[in-house]
Amino acid sequence: MTSPDGFNDAERAILLARTAAVARRTTDELVARESAVFFRVGRQSYCALARNIRGAARLDGMVPVPHGGRAVAGAVVRNGNAIPVFHLAALLGGRIDRLPETAHGLLLGESTDELALAVDSIDGFADISLADLREPPDAARSRWVISATADGTLVIDLDALRGSSTLWVDGRPNRTD
Repeated sequence: MTSPDGFNDAERAILLARTAAVARRTTDELVARESAVFFRVGRQSYCALARNIRGAARLDGMVPVPHGGRAVAGAVVRNGNAIPVFHLAALLGGRIDRLPETAHGLLLGESTDELALAVDSIDGFADISLADLREPPDAARSRWVISATADGTLVIDLDALRGSSTLWVDGRPNRTD
């Protein structure tokens, strides 16, 4: 039978049970989950907190950056600005398996401070439990790989990566005279 509030007894019982379950959740439980972007570099799965990523884009129309170094994949034009693109594989000390033109870019930063990290694929978005993160395997540990999820996905600290001098590009020719 439907009551004046529009719910029958079974629906009201479900609604009350869900409300009670949400009310029992502590603030720590709610804060301990963050949205993450999942992606691949080579055969390895990675993720990073979504709040550190401005967007994602195909790296069509990328041009090389002379004297950029191994980690610099090139540059793309976005909203009238030249955006440097870095091989995340090279930054992590790995092999560069794909040409960056066929890769995707994770966009970081704001307007004139924007950059992109070339990844092989973007696999999706999901929440991760910060409380369930564990130490990464020794072979994967680096300044930027800070932890791993229960299924072995490595977690990258994009704030630390952006704050390092690794992402500085000096396009001047190297002179030896």
